[in-house]
Amino acid sequence: MIRIAAPEDRLLVESLVENLIEDSKYKGFFEGFRDLVPVYLDRANKNNICVVVLDGEEAVGLGGFDFFEHPFYIARIAAIYVKKEFRNKGFASEILDTFEIWGKIVGAKMYNLGISTGADLTKRGYQEYEVLYMKKVK
Repeated sequence: MIRIAAPEDRLLVESLVENLIEDSKYKGFFEGFRDLVPVYLDRANKNNICVVVLDGEEAVGLGGFDFFEHPFYIARIAAIYVKKEFRNKGFASEILDTFEIWGKIVGAKMYNLGISTGADLTKRGYQEYEVLYMKKVK
């Protein structure tokens, strides 16, 4: 089951973000997500949402979505994460399906995956667009 995370899910989401950071080869990038949890849980903010994936009662994954109106009306996945022991069971696809529905609802004209999933997304119509370089602000 997948659902939009609520403010009362903060500890759950923070725990999943810690798992994401620990499991990722991009630790420096994802460490900034700790500070963004309140933004994604703020229901008044319609341009950012967080979804939580549940397997029974256990939280097994999350997705963080953004929407940018200008200049191109882009819906972006900022994060997608599934615990290692629950991978290859369709949970990431469920997050991606939810993201695409949400993108249509908010009026996106283009989808952007701001992350590397390791999956071949060309099967879903995605194209590799450009390489992204990042540097931490000091």
